[in-house]
Formats: sequence, C-alpha cells, structure tokens
Amino acid sequence: MRTLMYHDIATRAQRESVGFPGPLAARYKLEPAAFEAHLNAVAATGLEVRTLDGGETAPAVAVTFDDGGASALLAAEALERRGWRGQFFVTSSLIGTPGFLSAEQLNELDNRGHLIGSHSHSHPTYMGRLTRAQLDEEWTRSRAEIGE
Repeated sequence: MRTLMYHDIATRAQRESVGFPGPLAARYKLEPAAFEAHLNAVAATGLEVRTLDGGETAPAVAVTFDDGGASALLAAEALERRGWRGQFFVTSSLIGTPGFLSAEQLNELDNRGHLIGSHSHSHPTYMGRLTRAQLDEEWTRSRAEIGE
C-alpha cells in the first residue's frame, strides 16, 4: 500500500490564507498544478485509489490530508474528478477558524464520501513529549468534537 500525504493545495499567493501560516507551514503546501500532476501520475499507474476505511483489504493507494486546512474542498474536487475519495485528518480546535474548514464544510466532505479523521485537538508540536493522560485528552476531545 502507498499513502500520499498532503497538507494544503494553494498557489503561492494563497498560502497564508489556508492552513497554518508562515514559512515553515508553506513547505507543506503544494501548488494546484503540481497536485494535479501527482494525481495524474497515480491515475496512469492504474492502481486502485480509495480511503483507509478499515475494509478487508487495504487500498493500493490512499490519499490523505493533514490539519483540516480550507483548501480541502479544492483537493476533494480534484479527487472526485477521478472518481476517488480522500481522507482528511482534522485538528479539531481549528474547525471554523480562519484558514481552516468549518463544521459545515466537514459535513459536506463527509456527505460527498470522503472520510474525516482526527489529527489531534490542539496540534501539539511534539506529540512524543505528551504524557499518556495528555495524549488521551487530545484524541478523546478531538474525536468528540469531530463527531459532533
């Protein structure tokens, strides 16, 4: 199985308006034309692309997105043009804040067949430094808020 992991799809001019701002986050943002080229290359392989939905067999290729940036709808449209669906891992404390998906947009993605998962509640810089109790709180809170 191959997993293609992305953050945001944005032109240079849009990079500060979607997802996390700043130069560190910008290195995880891909130009729309480059994203389309990635998807075209995957399509050319003929491999099955689907979500990590816990089915009996893993997909040959899964396409995932971290953080819940507002460019997710653009990414979803590109996947849908190919008959594919993606998996969007959302930082729950950022839902509805500038540059990130709203609850309504998350519902829209879900209704269109994409999977929504947790990318923590507060997006800690170093998850490995959290105590077990802190980790449990991150995931419990995130799952509850995304589930709403």
